[in-house]
Amino acid sequence: MINIETGQITFNNRLIVDSKMDFSELNRNTKDFEKEYSDLKNGWEWLRLRNIKTDKTDYFVSIAFYNKKIAMIEFGIEKNYAEWNLESENERKKEHDLWLSKTIGQNRIFSWGKIESEFDKKAGYSSIVINYNRLKTGGNNV
Repeated sequence: MINIETGQITFNNRLIVDSKMDFSELNRNTKDFEKEYSDLKNGWEWLRLRNIKTDKTDYFVSIAFYNKKIAMIEFGIEKNYAEWNLESENERKKEHDLWLSKTIGQNRIFSWGKIESEFDKKAGYSSIVINYNRLKTGGNNV
């Protein structure tokens, strides 16, 4: 699913996301997926994809672009938010941690960027985040 040499991620052989893709290419490649688009009007754009099926697991995938280039991919196990509670979200974070450990091991920093499991307290959800380090904005790595 994740190529640790390149940072390319593949979901079910239908969705392949590579850091070299630009917004228009990825937008074309996701035309058959349920998606939502957001333009923050500051160089940042988001594509959010739902119900990406891989084996028996459904994922959500959010892709952030800065100046039309992929800066970050965020994904996680799709859950029913009508039944959300902190305990189940902590469990999902643990599932993500375990998945990362099994999939890529403990080293999570690579020449192309880094990957980590996060819990966003403000938004109230857990996800796996890939940050590509080839883009710079205001002196900070993206």
